[in-house]
Amino acid sequence: MSELLFEIGCEEIPAAFVGPTLEQLSRLFKSKFAENRLFSSPEGPVFLEVLGTPRRLIIRASGLVETQQDERVEIKGPAESVAFDAERNATRAAQGFANKNGIDAKELVIKDGYVYANVVRNGRATVDIASELLASIVGSLTFPKSMRWGTRKFRFARPIRWIVALLDDKVIPVKVEHVSAGRVSRGHRFLAPDDFVLNSASEYLTKINDACVIVDQNRRRDMITDQIKALAESVHGTVLIDPDLLEENVHLTEYPTAVLGEFEVEFLMLPRPVLVTAMRKHQRYFPIVDSTGNLLPRFIAIRNGGSEYLDIVRSGFESVLRARFADAKFFYDLDLKSNLESKRDLTKLIVFNEKLGSVRDKSDRLMRLADVVDVSPLPSLRLTVLRRAAFLCKADLATEMVKELPSLQGIVGQHYATRDGETNEVALAISGHYQPKGAGDELPGGDTSRVLALLDRLDTLVGYLSLGIVPTGTSDPFGLRRAASGLVQLLNVVPVTISLRTLVAAARRNYMDQGINFSQEEADVQLSFQSLVNQRIDALLEEYGIEHDIREAVLNVEFDSVNARVALAKTIKYGKDSKDLFDCSSTAVRIGNILRFAAKDDLLDRSGPVDSSLFESQSEIELYDYIVRTRPAIESAIATGSWDNVLASMASFRGPVDRFFGEIMIMGDDSDLRNNRLRLLDSVYSMLIRIANFEKLVVADNIV
Repeated sequence: MSELLFEIGCEEIPAAFVGPTLEQLSRLFKSKFAENRLFSSPEGPVFLEVLGTPRRLIIRASGLVETQQDERVEIKGPAESVAFDAERNATRAAQGFANKNGIDAKELVIKDGYVYANVVRNGRATVDIASELLASIVGSLTFPKSMRWGTRKFRFARPIRWIVALLDDKVIPVKVEHVSAGRVSRGHRFLAPDDFVLNSASEYLTKINDACVIVDQNRRRDMITDQIKALAESVHGTVLIDPDLLEENVHLTEYPTAVLGEFEVEFLMLPRPVLVTAMRKHQRYFPIVDSTGNLLPRFIAIRNGGSEYLDIVRSGFESVLRARFADAKFFYDLDLKSNLESKRDLTKLIVFNEKLGSVRDKSDRLMRLADVVDVSPLPSLRLTVLRRAAFLCKADLATEMVKELPSLQGIVGQHYATRDGETNEVALAISGHYQPKGAGDELPGGDTSRVLALLDRLDTLVGYLSLGIVPTGTSDPFGLRRAASGLVQLLNVVPVTISLRTLVAAARRNYMDQGINFSQEEADVQLSFQSLVNQRIDALLEEYGIEHDIREAVLNVEFDSVNARVALAKTIKYGKDSKDLFDCSSTAVRIGNILRFAAKDDLLDRSGPVDSSLFESQSEIELYDYIVRTRPAIESAIATGSWDNVLASMASFRGPVDRFFGEIMIMGDDSDLRNNRLRLLDSVYSMLIRIANFEKLVVADNIV
């Protein structure tokens, strides 16, 4: 079994690109080499390691065959009537097909009215096939941003400078654009810049380590973690390890060395989020805290190199951070000259969207929406507090600190609001209403924060949808799917008693009160909003393990409470094999079929009530009386979310409905009697589909 080494050497790849690219490399290598029968085992390679640094992407694998396995294939040819004449002699078409595939016409096989050639394709040398596959893998890699260099058309994350491709001791003749593979690699850019020659693939790890490159990203991660923990302990502190920051430093270095630095104590007067953000996001430094969790005037940075000249390196790290902190202190002092409320008027100079007004306009709209939403189910939430939070929630966007550090929006506002004496609920809502920022992000804490976050996303969605801007499969430049996902997550925990349709109408009216004229009619906006929200609810239900048919059944019903819809879906899921679900489904299917038939022939008029004076049989009276008696209990159970009781009540209609069908000629000649009976059935059907489209459910068919 052969060992393969493939190294793509290039200019420094952005750290954020490295991890996803390694995943692509692994997937493409396994799929392409397996398709071409190059592994000695059907399970795949005996050993596979995909490694990467900012300057190189590496595949190491063993368990490859030297020669591709032979393949027996069946090739379809012309129709039997074309391949043979009346005397069953092979025609020129059959002979040509046989010659093309290297067999005699007598060896052709007839099947399904066509002739087939069964041929054996001899395997090719792995080194030849790997040449094509590796070049294809490089060309298949995708990046968030790619570039061309010189006059060439080939695109990659960064210019490719060298390629190593070896199968044991043989060079695989790979060529990517103008770069041909060989056996020469390069060491660390500064510590070992010279080229080195590989005689075989097995030498790679030894020689690359000697060239001061740690190609294993897991080993670099462990090195960084161990070093920063030890340096923090040396000053009696604890390092704050942010996983994303750690990963970024892993993919920024080929030989990581941690450096301990310090800054002036006076900078600790700045808000902690400002200091931490400046260190993490702007300088990629790790903060250090003491035993009580307070920041120490220390930090740890990672250099891409060894331990030489650390004093000079440390001084450089410190001077850069000092300048960053000095700027932050300057902006902080400017902000302290006035309170947060005074910044609110300045937000009218910040554009939310050129067609939807300013950030100040958005804040005003949120205040008006706060008057519409019903806060009675949230006893801890006061309308005056919600309005105050909406009034101030965007004010910090006009502060100098947020202009300098945009990622601190909301966080700076919370700090300034607390400093100004605002209530804790208001301060928390200013920062919390930006959550959740994406999938997996935590929801804000507190009812005020959650309701304000909900209204903020609702306002955004209604504004853009009213402009006719709807996310497509490949384009969502305004993050509307993310906004809808956040809205659904919030609706799942915030009990909203007012209908979403009413809230959408109110949000749209707020825009129009600003003097904005929309191209989309309200009905179209409602449909687009419902569709977008339903997509996110579907994704949420899938996360809960709800099957596709149940999701279809509960998605398109008139429910404003996402939480209630999730609870109903779970009730159906865990009662999928129950008699209640079977009876609900059976009743819905039976009534739905006859109503659709009647509607198709314009035989159903839903405009009037059921007329009990037209009843001619006991089963009609019984079904009508049962509807009247049962409806209040169903409404009460829906209101309290007692879904087991709802389903049981719905299932109980099966008996009266079956007797009705058994005794009544529904589609009789008398149009008044026929329509009255259809309306009676429609009364039951309307209650069923208000809860779920039971006809979509796949239920067990062996329940008695």
